[in-house]
Amino acid sequence: CALASLLIIASASRADTLAYYRFEDVTGDRIPSPPSRPTVRDSSDRKLDLYAYKNPALSTSVPTPLIPKTRAPNRLAVYATGTEDLYAKPDDGLSRVALIDFTIEVWAQFESIIGNQTLVGRDSLSRDQGAGALFYLSKTTHAKPGPGQLENAFRVELVTRSDRSLTIESNVQAQPGVWYHLAVVGNTTAGTVSLYVNGKIAGFATDFDGLFIPPSNPGWTIARGQYAGKATDHFLGWLDEVRFSDTALTPAQFLNSVAK
Repeated sequence: CALASLLIIASASRADTLAYYRFEDVTGDRIPSPPSRPTVRDSSDRKLDLYAYKNPALSTSVPTPLIPKTRAPNRLAVYATGTEDLYAKPDDGLSRVALIDFTIEVWAQFESIIGNQTLVGRDSLSRDQGAGALFYLSKTTHAKPGPGQLENAFRVELVTRSDRSLTIESNVQAQPGVWYHLAVVGNTTAGTVSLYVNGKIAGFATDFDGLFIPPSNPGWTIARGQYAGKATDHFLGWLDEVRFSDTALTPAQFLNSVAK
């Protein structure tokens, strides 16, 4: 069908890494951001490269010099000051992937905890159900958070395949200057989406049946969110080792888990 031709559906039979952004192969101290070509390399074999906005800086401040799970050297992370971001263009690359079971991992260190900040998001271009985006892995505001929220707590908000909005409000509050490994796991067999912080469960929601499959294939973003069609909730600090997997990983399979 026409919709299927617009989507890359990853094999459910393999616990594959779908896309992995390590920031290790950039020459210089900034990621170039020409609008005509992607410059953030996907180190998996899928070649789902990302574009950069406003030349994000690179930093040698990393969560670990060796990735515990893979033992791969880790030298560089992205440093964002609240204006830069990384993104997949609508209807291109990562944006064309239909995620059913999934895991999204990222390491994050906040330089400032002012305001709402989104680590990984997905824009919404054509939904008529509210002004929010399709996916947020974020931190709540430092003051006057919403109902059921703690100040600076990690949260997940997403839209499911059946167009249901699910939210996880954790009680884990971010602190500046501390590296956190975060993972969001969607498991359709269990019917849950879960948030893990440093390998420990920090909250979950039920009635998960896969991520919403938008006909317009809007873009994924790193270091910002979206609301009412506008970029917002920019991240302030360091992000590293962003991995999308097309299966529901266990904590023992996360990048911060020591290989055995």
